[in-house]
Amino acid sequence: MMARDYLAVQGSAVPCERTFSSSKLTDTRLRCNLTSENFGVIQMAKSSLKKQRAREAAESEEEHREKWLAQEAEERARRAKDASVAM
Repeated sequence: MMARDYLAVQGSAVPCERTFSSSKLTDTRLRCNLTSENFGVIQMAKSSLKKQRAREAAESEEEHREKWLAQEAEERARRAKDASVAM
């Protein structure tokens, strides 16, 4: 139990680390002349794009799930109809 007290990772540390990792990929030798304003704009654009892609992926997954559920409902209805006709 003592390990949890001393080795616990703060919830806010993960997003912060992602930000630093992302900035490391932006701040390369080829881009060493970027102004801080342009650097910030690039970082915000990258963040926005990642959020948009995540949203689109979630929407696509939800659409796929809804289509699958509709197909399953149709299949159950067909089986129920076939079962009632067979009686």
